[in-house]
Amino acid sequence: MQRHHLPQLVIMLSLICLCGCNQQSFYEFIPTPQLYLSGGGDPFDAIPAEQRNPAAEVVYITDRTQHDASARGQEYGYDRSRSAAFGTMNVQFGKDLTWDKLIAQSRAAKREPGMTVTCSEIKEIGRYAPTPPPLDFTTTPPTISAAAKATNDKADDAFRATIAARMAKTKDKTIYLFVHGYHCEFEWSPYVIAQLWHFMGRGGVPVAYSWPAASPGLLRGYQYDRESGEFTVHHLKQFLELIASCPEVEKVNILSHSRGTDVLTSALRELRYKYETPREAGAKLKLGVVILAAADIDVEVATQRLAAPGVLAMAPQMTLYVNRTDNALGTSTWMYGSRRRIGTLRPTDLKAPGIEILLRYPQFEVVDARVTTPKIFSHSYFFAHP
Repeated sequence: MQRHHLPQLVIMLSLICLCGCNQQSFYEFIPTPQLYLSGGGDPFDAIPAEQRNPAAEVVYITDRTQHDASARGQEYGYDRSRSAAFGTMNVQFGKDLTWDKLIAQSRAAKREPGMTVTCSEIKEIGRYAPTPPPLDFTTTPPTISAAAKATNDKADDAFRATIAARMAKTKDKTIYLFVHGYHCEFEWSPYVIAQLWHFMGRGGVPVAYSWPAASPGLLRGYQYDRESGEFTVHHLKQFLELIASCPEVEKVNILSHSRGTDVLTSALRELRYKYETPREAGAKLKLGVVILAAADIDVEVATQRLAAPGVLAMAPQMTLYVNRTDNALGTSTWMYGSRRRIGTLRPTDLKAPGIEILLRYPQFEVVDARVTTPKIFSHSYFFAHP
């Protein structure tokens, strides 16, 4: 191979694996957490009887376009939809497993073959009017049309009822929301949060936010997904406020990954400006823990977005996971001419001004994840590593 082709090959391989959301490659049951294997105990014996089944129901939110229904239900693609929707997706662990067998596998350091994660049903429950909505110009100023408002009100009521029905089944009144990154198909986000929810003891309600990603192509696919991340911010803002409006919800814990951290922090910044202070904004949104894992954001952009408006102070706890060997973020850094992505920060990267800023926010912490995964370019260590 000629030498001048090597950089392009490295870029292509990195982009294929960026975010670890490759089709099918992570649809295997995630490893048993090391904490459970080392004698730290696990939550499975305390799981209520009604939650003991080899499946998990995830509430999904999406602004992907609808595809033709399949045997498992409504399908969604990577194209952008002006009309956001929500529903439920059933995630099946293994094949024909009993609860006891699932728990045995959930406690095992080495799994039996065939422990996969699949989707058995996708059911869309509600859909919103397109955004921006049609306007009624007979009023001054123009207002949203009566038909669009009725559609949105009906969808809001259905969403609150969906959350209420599931909150009634758990003592933990927490929403666990996952926002995925680049090159993720619709079902990847529910697969991830379903497994984490299972290993956390099945309390609260798992919710997956699935924005329009996984466009084909390498560089063009990444660029498309990046702009889809900008497209979806408006809808994520609406749903964060809608979730907080559910009276049964006491707290919203949010996990975001890779490009999903850019989507989430953009939404939080815009919502912060609706209130007097960052803490008031966080309280109105019922924020608990906010996690930015393998964040694909330029460090200087992140400083302006998170620190300048006080986003770092919105949640009682905000955690940034970094990994200095994250090759996928290294590729992203090269593509954009970035000094560094915050997902690869090192302690030595922090200069006096940066340290001074962080000291103002004791609720913000950085976890240096010094782990590697079997896939050379993968940066899905936040859930793929035990």
